[in-house]
Amino acid sequence: MSNEFGMKELYSVFLKTTYPMRINGKDFEEGEIIAAFDKIQLANFQEIQKMTSANGGFDNRPHVIWKTTKEVDFIFSQGIFSKEQMALLTGANLVKTGEQVVLTERQKVETDENGKFELKNLPYEYLFIYDQNGNKIPFSCIERNGKEVQIMGSTYEELICDYDFIYDAKISELVIGQELVKGYLSLEARTRVKDDITGHTRTGIIKIPQLKLMSDLSMRLGNNTPPQMGTFKAIGCPVGSRGDSKVMEILFLEDDIDSDF
Repeated sequence: MSNEFGMKELYSVFLKTTYPMRINGKDFEEGEIIAAFDKIQLANFQEIQKMTSANGGFDNRPHVIWKTTKEVDFIFSQGIFSKEQMALLTGANLVKTGEQVVLTERQKVETDENGKFELKNLPYEYLFIYDQNGNKIPFSCIERNGKEVQIMGSTYEELICDYDFIYDAKISELVIGQELVKGYLSLEARTRVKDDITGHTRTGIIKIPQLKLMSDLSMRLGNNTPPQMGTFKAIGCPVGSRGDSKVMEILFLEDDIDSDF
């Protein structure tokens, strides 16, 4: 008699190299962990099978049928992740760039009795100022000394300033379109499995010896949107000889090895 069980989430998830590789300028040996996740939701996994048959005789009926697993598609999700984990999730390249970048700023200000106000940052190439009606103030009416700006003929007036400025701290850049990992990784993760009859909780181990990250980048931002969920897709590919291949292993231990008791 088989007992039912359910897996809600994975923990202690490790992505490891399957051969020596270089990622983000760092060398990894075979079997080395390149990313670790404390907790991941296993959204879905689906086995993709290939059916082959030997047909013949009346109506060309199938006499022998072979069924093989081509791959297993996986979808994982996680709420919070680091820059390195995000690079893996999106399949993008994470690089260290220079120590400055030009950014855009929109700032609401109010002039004083002399028509003066101060910007948060020092404008780099441009500065555009608009009044409350959206009309652009002519450059001839603007005097600037560093961050301090004066508008001729303006007192206690609310304005909008658009300008660019230089951010001069260290920067990490996620480059979309440059593949981070070109080969296969392996995955090992743990889950807790509860026996439906006895109620006994055991540790389940999931192993995928050959995993290919296949993620797209999808982001949803805004005040009224739910928190961004990091979702990534992967494909488990068969390993082993013909007739003895496998894509994934699920091991059921006798005990809950991560229990506090």
